[in-house]
Amino acid sequence: MAEIDRQALRIFTEKYYWWAPQETALSEPETLIAQVVNAGRYDDLEMLSSQLGALTLQEILESTDVDHFRPRAWAYWHLRLDLGNVDRLTQVPADESADRSVPSSTSSSSSGKPPV
Repeated sequence: MAEIDRQALRIFTEKYYWWAPQETALSEPETLIAQVVNAGRYDDLEMLSSQLGALTLQEILESTDVDHFRPRAWAYWHLRLDLGNVDRLTQVPADESADRSVPSSTSSSSSGKPPV
């Protein structure tokens, strides 16, 4: 992996790695970058991408556990970095909401309100 300018990542520490001291976040640049890739706002993603380049971002995606990423972020970066057709991705992270039961629109309780 190319050398990462840790000082350039300083701008992301408070927003995307708030639970740890700034120096801890900067000492773990791959984890910080993965966090921004997963949860970043578009303008932050553009800034990160311009700082690091596509190759470094690709390496982060390949070296970070797939479960770290939301399905939407995983698909976005795989398409953006041309890492494969999203329909053919073999390791899509589990969707956190997939296990939640969603009430049917036709079912209702005796009060006429949908079940909670």
